[in-house]
Amino acid sequence: MMPGDRRLLLGVLIFGVLLLPAACSDKEEQRSEISAPSPENATVATTLTRARQGDAGAQNTVGKAYTTGTGLPRDDTQAYRWFKRAAHQGQRQAQYNLALLLQQGRGVSRDPALAARWLRRSAKQGLAPARFQLGNLYRKGLGVSADMRRAANLYRSAAKQGYVPAQYNLGLLYDKGQGVPAESKIAAHWYRRAARQGLAVAQVKLGNKYMQGDGVDPDAQQGFVWFKRAARQGNAMAQYNLGVMYMRGKGVEQDLVEAYVWSSLAAERGIQRAIGNRSALQDLLDIDQHERADKRLRRLRRNYGGSRRQQDFASSIGASKRSRQVIPGETVR
Repeated sequence: MMPGDRRLLLGVLIFGVLLLPAACSDKEEQRSEISAPSPENATVATTLTRARQGDAGAQNTVGKAYTTGTGLPRDDTQAYRWFKRAAHQGQRQAQYNLALLLQQGRGVSRDPALAARWLRRSAKQGLAPARFQLGNLYRKGLGVSADMRRAANLYRSAAKQGYVPAQYNLGLLYDKGQGVPAESKIAAHWYRRAARQGLAVAQVKLGNKYMQGDGVDPDAQQGFVWFKRAARQGNAMAQYNLGVMYMRGKGVEQDLVEAYVWSSLAAERGIQRAIGNRSALQDLLDIDQHERADKRLRRLRRNYGGSRRQQDFASSIGASKRSRQVIPGETVR
């Protein structure tokens, strides 16, 4: 391809590309984790003895061990029994854990209403994950009457305690005006709080805010910074947006090699526009650029490709996914 043809094709390509929001960034977090220290194998017998003697903290720890199979056979029915014993003693983590098993129907018949009651007890004792999870139930109307205002209040309480999923969800509610007034500045504030703690979808949301000037002053360089942080966690939409910004030279110096690399990573994750951009960019690179791009892509693919960790907590509050995943599902603490 002649240099003039490359410039013409690049101009057409840049004109046509758009930034995209995060694929799941309008979905509420449903992260909820069983809370208890993990007993070492050497201390399992000691912990069991204490649990049998009525130590609520030990009972909660034993319950966790049964949910994970750590030092004890995996047995959700036994986990439920131990969590219940501790919960009735007022142990707030056990109350929360008991609610999770009731929500999932693990070791017991599924009972959202009873789960909500136990979450309420735990939340009253100040456990942030319980406040967050109870907010999710009010958001969906599971086991309780749907109440967006109450959901927002619970998210706010957990968010002020530094609980990242609650910070993100509260930002979404302010963006949508659900249960609270629509306030872009407040939404950006909570996205920033979650983004600084490493939540990839919050980083993408904040990047979009800066690109659009929505609730913040427009700042393409800041948008690039937040997209890059999310992209380095394997967030495909952030990787696509990085490719676009490198292609357009927006917020960063134009670099077609980097544009090709990040577009390729997003394309490998199934982002359709990234597939088109990758194809077009491939025709624009010369031999030396292709060699550099291929070398860099191999390195980044190992770190940020599709098989890499995904920290975007993509499960929606309204999704029907099983919550047994490490993130964002009901994970044993």
